[in-house]
Amino acid sequence: MKSVSTSGKVFLVVAGMALSACQSGRYTSSLSLEGADDQHDLAERVTTTIDAHKHAQEAFDAAYVLIAKFTQARTEVNQALYNELLDQVDECASGCDRIAANNVRLDDDAAQMFMNWNIELDQFSSLQLRTRSEERMQSVKGRFDVLSSRLHDTHARMETALVGLKDYVLFFNHNLNTRSASGLDFENEGLAQEIRALSAEVEGARFQGNDFIDALQGGSASTPGAY
Repeated sequence: MKSVSTSGKVFLVVAGMALSACQSGRYTSSLSLEGADDQHDLAERVTTTIDAHKHAQEAFDAAYVLIAKFTQARTEVNQALYNELLDQVDECASGCDRIAANNVRLDDDAAQMFMNWNIELDQFSSLQLRTRSEERMQSVKGRFDVLSSRLHDTHARMETALVGLKDYVLFFNHNLNTRSASGLDFENEGLAQEIRALSAEVEGARFQGNDFIDALQGGSASTPGAY
């Protein structure tokens, strides 16, 4: 058997140490990046979902303004205004569909993040650091549950408001080129209250979204580990 020179032994030791360091670095980097990516993606999803709620609410506001033209100013229900209202209500309906889809994707992304977070808790060797990370996970999850509930409530209120808008579309369709919108002040006030409540729900959702993102991002730098 050939003997290995001293220089050869040194090379092998150094190479082994370098390989070990690279493997360790890859492990640490992979562990950290997964948690950071999950949090970043979820924060972006929250922002996208809140924006969709705000856009839909603006569509409802615009539809109500058109209805008010008929019921408050006694404007004749002509074809042009009716078509404008119909387009706006269609936009409201599309907004409701987008919100429902966004809410589902948001819940799915959050479930994935919390599942990964929970799995990675078992990779801690330090009980103290594991406990800190787990406590933060529970705090962030609590805020997300509040946000998710608010977003689903907002969608439900939009669906209710959409039913009211569709009633007006149907009524005006039956009364084109007339002033039959007179006498609808009571109904109009009920819709106005619904639209105002919707606006308050969306604003509340925006507040809860910002609170969740602050909790998600604000604590990540102070807690060591994967999350």
